[in-house]
Amino acid sequence: MQTDEFKTAPVSQSAAETDQPGMAVDLLRRVIVGLVRREGLALSTQQFGVFMACYMCPEAATLRGLVQELDLPRAVVARALDKLAELDLVRREPDPRDSRNQFLLHTEMGRKMVTDLHQMTEAAASDLGITE
Repeated sequence: MQTDEFKTAPVSQSAAETDQPGMAVDLLRRVIVGLVRREGLALSTQQFGVFMACYMCPEAATLRGLVQELDLPRAVVARALDKLAELDLVRREPDPRDSRNQFLLHTEMGRKMVTDLHQMTEAAASDLGITE
């Protein structure tokens, strides 16, 4: 059962009956609409990409690692991280072994956003009849 907080956008019957790539795009659309409707934080596509890359990293992420993984200019990733830190979605901590490097750590607010995203994705997948 969905809560109003994670209600996904309605979709036409024809979109739900399309092939798997169509369903994947519809799933993505529903999750993005859920994020847009979510009160509070509003992230650009680049900021969201950097956020997800940071949170999916098995160890503490670094600016250098994110630049490599995302194949984006360092300045773009740094600006996104500035905004994420301002919103308390990531926390920077100096690397004690290399003062030029910073670790990007998860925050409570960031973990909550990932949990909410997971719930929105599950709700949207359920609405579309997609099972794991």
